Amino acid sequence: MAEPSSAEEDRRRHSEYRQECLRSFPFELIETSGEQALSRWEELKRSGRGVPVVLGDDEHLGTLTEPFHPQHLRRRTVTEILEAADRLNHPQDLARRRLAEEEEAVAILRRHAQEHTDPIVDPDNHPEELHDAPQRDSILAILQGFKPDIGEWPHGAPPAPELTLAHDILTGRPQERLYLTLIPSDEWATVPAHLCWGGWNACPDPEYHVAAFRSWRHRFDIELVGIGGDTLNIKVGRRPATRDAAIELAREQYLYCNDIVDQGLGSLEALAASLMESDWWYFWWD
Repeated sequence: MAEPSSAEEDRRRHSEYRQECLRSFPFELIETSGEQALSRWEELKRSGRGVPVVLGDDEHLGTLTEPFHPQHLRRRTVTEILEAADRLNHPQDLARRRLAEEEEAVAILRRHAQEHTDPIVDPDNHPEELHDAPQRDSILAILQGFKPDIGEWPHGAPPAPELTLAHDILTGRPQERLYLTLIPSDEWATVPAHLCWGGWNACPDPEYHVAAFRSWRHRFDIELVGIGGDTLNIKVGRRPATRDAAIELAREQYLYCNDIVDQGLGSLEALAASLMESDWWYFWWD
């Protein structure tokens, strides 16, 4: 009998790893279709059995269950994350976190430039990218210091997509199979803590999501509907009422998730216009 190839062995190990993650996932899973996802979510919400959340297809589910693998070393307890969230003031503390990240990135590049005669990046030759740091005299200045700048208000801005997790990202067709889960909590804003969701790439740590959700719930009557491997779908009960309020919220959301502008709508004013036109918010981290 021929020995399995390295690719076959890798696939086997990956499959076993995913199966172990799924076995260790502590929450009930409910299977449905993309066409039925929102109505099923609403039905589960009325059942009083916990907080329902749409998780997406098998790929999203695989990513979401990874923190629950028995050998996962980074997962904190729900209590630890919620205690950290209680100490945060959104968006001020997120702005401070982003400022610290910018300063750390500049410091790393400067050290690289000092240690190599042919540096990959010279910080002094990239003032727009590296030296456009937020001012420190107020949180408003910090928020205003982050790009992009404000341009003209767009006409006919497209509304944000609705429940993207219920549809195939390439074809737009409803998923044939996807999953929901029920989180045993009385507060939906704690879902990122229960799922230990965040803390990779530019996606904030779980406590920052909890703090943001609590703040936005108070100001805009939002509710989390879907959370995938790298995606959030949020339903909005109260849109920003003025352009100034929409611009302020757009800056805050750019601070939270810059990909929705940099790899999405393309400008802050387009995001602000969308926020005034849509009852859904969409976030995605590359």
